[in-house]
Amino acid sequence: MLLQTLSQPFINRLLAYAKEYNNTPVVVVPLGQEQGPFARKRIQEFRKIGGWVVLENCHLYSSWMGELDEIIEETELIPYMEKDRLSPEFRLWLTSESDPCIPITILQKSVKCVYNPVTGVKATMLKAYREIVNSKESLEEYVSHKKMGDWNKLFMGLTFF
Repeated sequence: MLLQTLSQPFINRLLAYAKEYNNTPVVVVPLGQEQGPFARKRIQEFRKIGGWVVLENCHLYSSWMGELDEIIEETELIPYMEKDRLSPEFRLWLTSESDPCIPITILQKSVKCVYNPVTGVKATMLKAYREIVNSKESLEEYVSHKKMGDWNKLFMGLTFF
């Protein structure tokens, strides 16, 4: 489970990692009103065939968290009942803000990660530049490029706000 306010950067990295890791299929389900049946169907499907299910913004669908807890418990019991019904490649990822609606049992069964966004203008801009160019060497090359001056105002606007 990932506890953070902005899940999109995490999901983008997760999708990139899944592509590198055996081109694993991933489905992202943004939770909200009436997404429970769709999420349950994807979980049941992917735990058989293998793949990753990302349930985004769990805190927005607090009325479904009890059912999600049951689904997780059911998934835990499968290896003891019917081993062929659970792929070893199945993963369930959850993103949520810290919220009391998330059942304690889900938290106890989860590996938790907390994403703290960088603070300050300089750190935010460096992070944005690094995400654009994907490496420190490229960053230095990119910043020293002769046309970088043309892009400074655009990057400042995008990263500052």
